[in-house]
Amino acid sequence: MLHLLVILSVTSFTLAASQTKVLQTRSYDPSMVAFWPLNADHGTVDQIGSNDGLPTGVTVDNTKHGDICSAYSFAGNKNSFIEFPNDGGFDTHYSITLLVYVYPTGAAGPIFNFKRDGWGSHLWQTGANQEFVRMTRRSTLSFTEDLRADVLVQNEWNFLGATYDYNSGEEKLYLKGVVVNSRNIGSMEISTNYEARMGVHDTDTRYYKGLITCMQVYNRALSPDEIIEAEKLCTKCPAVVSGDPHLTTFDGRAYSFQGTCWYTLVKDCLNTNPEFEIRANFAPRDDVDVLKTRTVAINVTVGDESIIVDRSNKISGNTNDLKSWQRNIDVSFNNNTVMISFTVMDTTFTLHWKGRKHIFTADVSDIAYHGKVCGLLGNADGDPHNDFMMPDGKVSKDVNEFGVTWKVADTRCE
Repeated sequence: MLHLLVILSVTSFTLAASQTKVLQTRSYDPSMVAFWPLNADHGTVDQIGSNDGLPTGVTVDNTKHGDICSAYSFAGNKNSFIEFPNDGGFDTHYSITLLVYVYPTGAAGPIFNFKRDGWGSHLWQTGANQEFVRMTRRSTLSFTEDLRADVLVQNEWNFLGATYDYNSGEEKLYLKGVVVNSRNIGSMEISTNYEARMGVHDTDTRYYKGLITCMQVYNRALSPDEIIEAEKLCTKCPAVVSGDPHLTTFDGRAYSFQGTCWYTLVKDCLNTNPEFEIRANFAPRDDVDVLKTRTVAINVTVGDESIIVDRSNKISGNTNDLKSWQRNIDVSFNNNTVMISFTVMDTTFTLHWKGRKHIFTADVSDIAYHGKVCGLLGNADGDPHNDFMMPDGKVSKDVNEFGVTWKVADTRCE
């Protein structure tokens, strides 16, 4: 499931709006037993069960760090942690996968530790660059052999994984979906039947310092390919179009392009006849002497239905000509914002447009279109190097060559 966010300006996040379970309608891997996004959008709410995190002394950091724009910041002291109550929802008993993004700035501390005042199974940072995992036997609370790997990079995002498979007895450590250490510790029931703590352990003076986001727990050992897919659940920085205009693709590639008239921002590239397409109209600004453009309208097309919203938030198109049961596009208003949504391939697209401020946002959550969209905002496959893909499938090295190929032919411009 991929979270794609398009913004045609800079917007801010608020934690107050995040404390709801907005992901609960998605189709998750049935082996996922807990998922805490740990970001500005969704806070500490458990998207799978009812074990919402209880934050103490932590804050949401909205500063852009690499390709992730919001996460929880831990101060590195005994009063900065998140506790996750466990009603049995993420008690995996036998096999387990733990996945999480960490941005360490300190020397050591608990990333995810079952049992706040004791030692259930746990994933830690045990050195400035050391990832550590150790399972605990459920019957005796005795330790198994631990796994360590000096793979962490300070002041950068590290996508960590740890798995244990009851049937094979294999315990593995991962970084970015790649196994970095493994050991056979035998088959046992593991201690996952306690609450979990992130940041602080009551009987240890090592406290995690840095950022954490996207904590996932599964009741089986995922494969490397499955871990790479699971990483796509993690919310990355939005694609951006702002100013005159400056663009950042879904995969984080930034560039500027001075096009005029209508251009395809993003569309379905799975089908010869796209199921959906979102276009933007770039028009020259009249307050500067040189050519600079800005977004003055958007066009959303889903199937045979199409609407245009201009800078005054006026809506035109064929939606009103259709009966309610025929409509694909839902439109509503909130103050100066036009809210638009549609669903394709069980994926819901939620769009917001503020015409007078030339701001457009689009929120898309699923993996169905990963690498299968195209336009000025790239293909959303996780690789920024191929974002300048033109309609013929070739990747350009030149911004202007790439940009003009996405100009919509035979359209009326302002």
